[in-house]
Amino acid sequence: MTTSQAGHCLECPCTSEDVLDGLTVNYTPRGWTGCNDFVLQVLNNDACHAETYKGGLRCCEHGEYCLERSALPENGPISTFYLRYTITYSELRPENRALRLAACCDATGDLDRHGNIEYDVPQCDDPVNNPEECIYELTTVQMLHSVGNNGAFGVLPGDKEGGGTSVDVVYTVGHMHRGGIEIEIADEETGEVICLSKPTYGKDQDVVGKEKDYIVSMSTCTFNPPRKMRTSDLVRVTARYDSTKPHTGVMSLFYIAAADPVDDMAVGLNVLGAALTTEAGVIEETSTSESLKIAFVSIGLIAICVLAVKKFGRKDGYSRIEAVNVTV
Repeated sequence: MTTSQAGHCLECPCTSEDVLDGLTVNYTPRGWTGCNDFVLQVLNNDACHAETYKGGLRCCEHGEYCLERSALPENGPISTFYLRYTITYSELRPENRALRLAACCDATGDLDRHGNIEYDVPQCDDPVNNPEECIYELTTVQMLHSVGNNGAFGVLPGDKEGGGTSVDVVYTVGHMHRGGIEIEIADEETGEVICLSKPTYGKDQDVVGKEKDYIVSMSTCTFNPPRKMRTSDLVRVTARYDSTKPHTGVMSLFYIAAADPVDDMAVGLNVLGAALTTEAGVIEETSTSESLKIAFVSIGLIAICVLAVKKFGRKDGYSRIEAVNVTV
């Protein structure tokens, strides 16, 4: 497989073998109600309609081809790939506080819909002569944590009375795909930018973790002391993609980690073994940013997988992965 073919496959394109009949994909029922009105009606994004769906999660399941059979070599070798995870942790202490994810944010959603998870970036009109105008932007307003609109997240306490629940936001990070420029979250009432998360692209062709032209990391925002918010607060999410080339199945998500609030004046705040400064003093410990970053790489991957399973369902023939013992 060539580098170009591999890049094409990573965007999960549908092929002629995929069957989309308007209601199902490969005979599995799918939901098509996640896109907000702007993405659905104004942009008329292909990923929001079964009739125009070209690629993404729905065409990216076990046993499916990402290239047409005519593009595959006859009797080609079978490749097996493995993933290796490194988990770093610190010992649990009484002052540690549990982190939970807010039910926000997806740039394809709004106040009533948690989002479609994915969307397409069409190529701009003149990428050769006017590349500076080739920016595909989505913006929407969502609640920090909406009861009943939880997606894969929904692990913060909710408040059905409408006033929201107080939380301490300590960490945010964006999630984008190739072509991503930046994703921003701001306070809708004040306009204050809460976090601007930008991708770093690899520059080496054959170095693992630094793959050329692929996103290898996203910048993060850590709040020290924690940012005081309510689950009912409205936030604006804005995502921008480079549209000099078309992309299918991209994502523009924000992961927001929060903890139950405590009296900052009375106790030192400590999250995942990472000290936070308060007026009561400073606890010396490992880097807040690094500790949260390690935890959120795992949390983010799990959240995407769970959200995809919840929205798209489990395909016939799938079996759950059984738990195994891990020695560290």
